Amino acid sequence: MKNIFLIVFCLLVSTVWAKEEKNKRIQYCTTLEEAMQQAARKHKPIFFNCYAGWAGPSVLMDSVVLTDPDLVSFIQKHFVSLRVDMPKTQEGRKLAERYRVKFYAHYLILDEKGEIIHRISGGAKAPEFKEKLKAGLNPKTSLAGMTRHYEKGDRSFKFLAAYAGTLKTADENEKFQEVADYYLEHIDSAGLYLPQSWEILWNKGKRYDSEWFRFIYDHRNELVEKNGEKVLNFIVQVLFHQVYPYMMFEKVYDMDFISEIEQKAGHLEFTSLNRDQLLDMCKILHFRQQKKYSEMLDLWGKMVPNLPNEALKVRYDATLGRLQDMNETEKKQAIAYLKERMAGMTGSTLERYRQIVTELSDYQGIRFETGGLQEALAKARKENKAVFVDCYTSWCGPCKMMSSKVFPDKQAGDFFNPRFVCVKFDVQKGEGVEVGKKLGTRAYPSFFIIRPDGKVQHAIVGGCELDVLIKRVERGLNEKTSLLYLDTRYQQGKLNKKQLLDYKMALKEADNQAKVNEIQKELADILTEKDKVKAYFWPFFAEAQVGSAEMDFVLAHLPELEKNVGKEKLDQYLDEAYSNVLNSSVKAFHAPVNGGGEKPDLNKLKEQVSNLKIARQPLLMMKYNMLEAATVGDAKKLMEVLDAGVKQLDDIWLASITLQKVSGKATKEELSHMAALGEKISAQQTDDYTKKYFAMLADNYRRRAHTGIYFDELSFEEALEKAKKSNKLLFVDCYTSWCGPCKILARDVFTDSEVGDYFNEHFISLKVDCEKGEGPQLRERFGVSSYPTLLFIDGSGKMVNKILGASPAPAFLVKVKEGLDPENSLFAKEKKYEAGNRDRAFMLDLIKSYKGQRELQKATKVSSELLASLSEQEILTKEMWDVVRDYYVSPYGSEWWNFILEHGDEYARLVGKEAVAKKIGETLHPYLFGFACGHGRSENRADFVTYKTLVERYQPAQKETLYAFIKLGESACFDDFNGYFKTVMKVVPKMDAGEHFRFFHNALDNLLKSANTKQKQQLLALLKESQKQQTDYFKPEFQKLLDKVEKSE
Repeated sequence: MKNIFLIVFCLLVSTVWAKEEKNKRIQYCTTLEEAMQQAARKHKPIFFNCYAGWAGPSVLMDSVVLTDPDLVSFIQKHFVSLRVDMPKTQEGRKLAERYRVKFYAHYLILDEKGEIIHRISGGAKAPEFKEKLKAGLNPKTSLAGMTRHYEKGDRSFKFLAAYAGTLKTADENEKFQEVADYYLEHIDSAGLYLPQSWEILWNKGKRYDSEWFRFIYDHRNELVEKNGEKVLNFIVQVLFHQVYPYMMFEKVYDMDFISEIEQKAGHLEFTSLNRDQLLDMCKILHFRQQKKYSEMLDLWGKMVPNLPNEALKVRYDATLGRLQDMNETEKKQAIAYLKERMAGMTGSTLERYRQIVTELSDYQGIRFETGGLQEALAKARKENKAVFVDCYTSWCGPCKMMSSKVFPDKQAGDFFNPRFVCVKFDVQKGEGVEVGKKLGTRAYPSFFIIRPDGKVQHAIVGGCELDVLIKRVERGLNEKTSLLYLDTRYQQGKLNKKQLLDYKMALKEADNQAKVNEIQKELADILTEKDKVKAYFWPFFAEAQVGSAEMDFVLAHLPELEKNVGKEKLDQYLDEAYSNVLNSSVKAFHAPVNGGGEKPDLNKLKEQVSNLKIARQPLLMMKYNMLEAATVGDAKKLMEVLDAGVKQLDDIWLASITLQKVSGKATKEELSHMAALGEKISAQQTDDYTKKYFAMLADNYRRRAHTGIYFDELSFEEALEKAKKSNKLLFVDCYTSWCGPCKILARDVFTDSEVGDYFNEHFISLKVDCEKGEGPQLRERFGVSSYPTLLFIDGSGKMVNKILGASPAPAFLVKVKEGLDPENSLFAKEKKYEAGNRDRAFMLDLIKSYKGQRELQKATKVSSELLASLSEQEILTKEMWDVVRDYYVSPYGSEWWNFILEHGDEYARLVGKEAVAKKIGETLHPYLFGFACGHGRSENRADFVTYKTLVERYQPAQKETLYAFIKLGESACFDDFNGYFKTVMKVVPKMDAGEHFRFFHNALDNLLKSANTKQKQQLLALLKESQKQQTDYFKPEFQKLLDKVEKSE
């Protein structure tokens, strides 16, 4: 089951949820070589996240700290980032050896050659971790920089104290000891009390039996004077760690030692809840040893609920369940306390407390002693019993299963309690560490049967059901089938065939696979064909794999084996063997081990499965057909197999894996079929997780089956939630019903197959009419002012990119990908700008990006700032011409307009007369157009002389249109409508036909206000004539103008 969930999780991450949210997570390189190349190109150091998926601190750092927006921005700005799963991959293991990475979480800062600059061992909160990274960027505080300084001979105490702290952060313990020892040896006694010495002191004094803890304890008053109460809190912490293993039954009670700790804590001259709790723990241990449980529980109820750590409270309370020798009154007292603690609890914590209550109130399972191994052996000798030892760890799933499901069973108690003195050890804590080493534990749980004289008689590795455990223990109790007896006889060469088989089984239970393989080869050499078909020797075939010589023998002797072993047992054996090979072969598509292992011969496998005569043969044949279809990528065949029998599958995740395997080669039609099948499977599931997973898988295939972008029909918040759960960005097409470019995008770009394939893989997509429904609200929220506007939004609702306007499909895709580049997106550039980057090349690039997104106000702001920072000679360059000529930077009459006029000849030499003329024309055109339409007023006719002079001087391409605007403007700026109307009738027909619609669209209302009937007739005639010259697109628009004139008559 564990492997199934691991595969499902990995599959989910790798196929559907694998795309990290950009601008929210660090963008990592995946190999050191790639990171070094980028570091050399970008002149940045490498931030190397030495990740381990099994290590809690590493996972916690990845999910909580390294997603902090401020920290992510800092890392993206200052580093090229690399992340490698160190224990999982071959490259990772090599890098772990190269860089001496032993513990996780672990982080390195490397230079572009891969050499270590700084090392950070262990996790930290985001602000603290950022400071550690900053230290690594500073040559004066980095590990490499300080090491160079140290090697040059700096032995100042201030430097040594700082260097020691850096070494401790880097987990460079050997070097830390060297520096700390030198520091402590050479600094005078007064210096030892200073704050700069404290970090070295407490690191050297963390062990209770160290000389420096004794120094800290004996000189606590002087240290407190300089460093405060943290000194006393440190002492309490060290003393607490001495008492904790005794509280948890990890060490055997030692009255003298506990009393020593109690005395030391009592002499601390300060009031502290932690100190008082430490003293209470010592008293509890005394009461517990003396079996004064009532007094112990009275103190327990006052002390434990006030502990600062909830997890510690639970661990302490759990130990009450081990006090099986309490009398009924004491048990009731303990249960009353536990039930009081249970008030308000939920989930797994509540379940744990219920288990403790059950252990106390109605426990009939195995009774484990609370003492050590020697005490258990002494009791075993006294009671003439063996010792049963359970070696476990706190993180081991099978260990927890045995403890919660098997050991509490009444049948377990009835079997074990009369025969054994039972004891259990956490092999990573207290006495358990030495017990585990002595017994040679390698895997967990491990169980040992030990004789009263201390000799190990039998070993059993791995969790199992109770009936299986009892059978294995019975074999271990029987001297003739115990591991000790068989191993001794084997060394003496005295085992017969049957005993050799028993020895193999005992070795198998002890998880000694190397020895099992050795004995299996010996058995293969000495067992005759007649032996192998006997029921007694059936275990010889227990490890036989499909395709092995042993399995071939079984298939060749089915009738004899069926007669001797029994059809039911034989059928079950064949079913398990072929199910295992088929299941593992399918799962190897997703999670191959060592390249997928040795793959079966499909033709031979098909023949064997076809010839099996067992009840589940049809199911095995179905799995084979799934395997075959997935191997060759035949989606059509896989669909036929699953359509016919998906309900038969005993492992529905095989369907998921094979679907994913063929999906890469599937046609759109096949993907559509796969989506329908995913929905069907989802509907058949009973557990919520599997149901949601297949529904998500179906949704993924439905998107990929769609030609063009698949737009969800959801509200904005629903789509945002879906994007967040899928680890994708939300793409929003903000459009209106009247927008021409919006229609072009919808018709030509969003339907493009390449665009669709990219978007359907990377985004959840949504269309929003910004004039209907929630559109106006979203328009205001995201500052949408033109159409189409295309938004890219992360799961938190933050916009990470925006594209304005339409473009052909290839160019559109390029824009999208560039806009989401974490280094070069507009939003990344804005962050750099806000952080103070004022490099000229960078500002020019930012201006270009703003213009591309039609963020004209922002572009103008940056342009003005840039120009203001430059000298006149720096502005008079080709590079700066593109900035200064922008209409919004240098509108008519502005400072930069006048600058261009003043330096027109110089710019003409730089960029050409045509470019300068174009700028003049483009600036005058909209300015004069307003006058021409009657929207502006000027009391000074000289203004129009100036405009005319500029046109004559620069001769822009649109000069005739500008002349016409000047004439119209001169007429419109005075209260002579008839004169203005005559100018319109004279000038407009001479204008370019393309200007007619713009002019009448803006000027017609003003004209109609004052025009008489005759003038309106003239306007109608002019409009009709102009309509004839227009394209088909503008002819209907002119008709609207004509209708307006006719209605005004």
